[in-house]
Amino acid sequence: MKIVDRYLTVHFLNPFVYCLLLFLFLYIVIDLFGNLDEILKANTAIRTLLQYYLSFVPIIFVQTTPLAALIATSYSLGNLNKNNEITALRASGLSVLRIVSPYLLSGLLVSAMIMLINDSVVPQATLVSQKIKEERIELKTSQETQGILKDVTLYGHGNRMYYIQSFDTKKALFKNITMLVHDDRHVIREKVVAKSGRYLEGEWTFYDSISYSLGTKGQILGEPLFQAQKTIPIPETPEEFGQARKNLDSMSFRELLSYIRILESGGYRPNRELIALHSKIAIPFITFVAVLLGIPAVLSTSNRGSGTWVGIVISISMGLLVYGLLAVCLALGRAHLLPPAVASWFTNALFIGIGGTMLAKT
Repeated sequence: MKIVDRYLTVHFLNPFVYCLLLFLFLYIVIDLFGNLDEILKANTAIRTLLQYYLSFVPIIFVQTTPLAALIATSYSLGNLNKNNEITALRASGLSVLRIVSPYLLSGLLVSAMIMLINDSVVPQATLVSQKIKEERIELKTSQETQGILKDVTLYGHGNRMYYIQSFDTKKALFKNITMLVHDDRHVIREKVVAKSGRYLEGEWTFYDSISYSLGTKGQILGEPLFQAQKTIPIPETPEEFGQARKNLDSMSFRELLSYIRILESGGYRPNRELIALHSKIAIPFITFVAVLLGIPAVLSTSNRGSGTWVGIVISISMGLLVYGLLAVCLALGRAHLLPPAVASWFTNALFIGIGGTMLAKT
């Protein structure tokens, strides 16, 4: 790395780290005061609060990094521009693209780091923070915090859909299950209702079950079949049933991809899940987009003292516009008005085009 590249990289990283620490502090303070009533009512220990907010750090980091990168880019380049250092570098024969390449490379590396953290750390951190909040801050004593899930719905293999009223994830026991089997035209042809069941040695056994054969119009064909005990070849494991109730934010890229394949094999269109899958990559990439937008916004302003702050204001405004458009696109995607890939990537593609065009004209 050349001296100039090292100098510019450090010039970006210093305010970037400061911004991250500031956002981390503000996020925790705001959340702390927002939950103060529950914390005092539960007489929550300091150690518990530390555990809770430590588990929250990766989530805060992922959410605030794009804005921190945008402000750091604007502040760093604004100071360089104000002190005529950009002019000196250009006079030495360096192009604008060559000068800002350390910023763009830093933006890409930070995006890759966020992507890794978002996939490998955030899912587990989300589960830990939710568990601490429910059990130690909100003092929930519901069965769900003890490993019992309520109202589980799973779209499984072989055109099957399951609804379970109560599922014990630790013992692989369920109560009141309904299994629906449909044909390729999504017409339900079989219905099985059981009072209870369990998973043992790779097999699901239903107890006190009633099986119905259904016609194309939903009418019952023949006599319902009652069985006190019935073993059914269901390929889904207890882990898959437990995963069905997991928040999409608490699922890794591989878990999401696996779940999507199960849904698709059952003939269902996993729109919400596909958006979450694409967002695992698209949202971390916003950091690079933020840096790309911040560079021309600052360099196009005056090199006087106010130029730095004007550039920062312009950059933050553009950042808010990026977040706003992304929220709209994701909402349209969840409403089936945009394909999942378009909903997740349109904002990045648009502002990369805008930022690239602005940079080329600088």
